Formats: sequence, C-alpha cells, structure tokens
Amino acid sequence: MVHYRTAAKVKLDEALLVRMAVALEASGALIDAADLVHAFHLQNPSSSVAARLAARLAADRGDWGRAAVLLDHARAS
Repeated sequence: MVHYRTAAKVKLDEALLVRMAVALEASGALIDAADLVHAFHLQNPSSSVAARLAARLAADRGDWGRAAVLLDHARAS
C-alpha cells in the first residue's frame, strides 16, 4: 500500500484506483476502500470505473438500491 499511496500523490488515475481499492479490500480495510472510491468518484463523476467499483462495494454491504443506481450511472457514462 505504501507504494500505491506514493503513486496516488503524483496522480490517482483509474488503474491505480482499482489497484488501491483491491489492496485495501484484501487487507480488510473495506471502509477505507469505499472512502477512496467515493472521493475519486466525486472528483471524477463521469468515471464508469469508479461507479462500477462503488456499486460493487455497495452490493458487498447489501445496499442493493445504491448499487443499482451506481450501475445505471456507470452504463450511462
């Protein structure tokens, strides 16, 4: 994660977002993963990658309504 965080300070793009979110989830930091994806999606509302990641995280929490809205947004992006 240290290397990912250092890279994110330079430029957080979609590919790095995915790697960081997966690494955070794998380490059990689900809230941190969700916060990271949410912050990226706020800054990049047209990112279908961020919308799909956010939808998956919402589904993992059982928030099916939010997951559906985010997937619709991802499809429209």
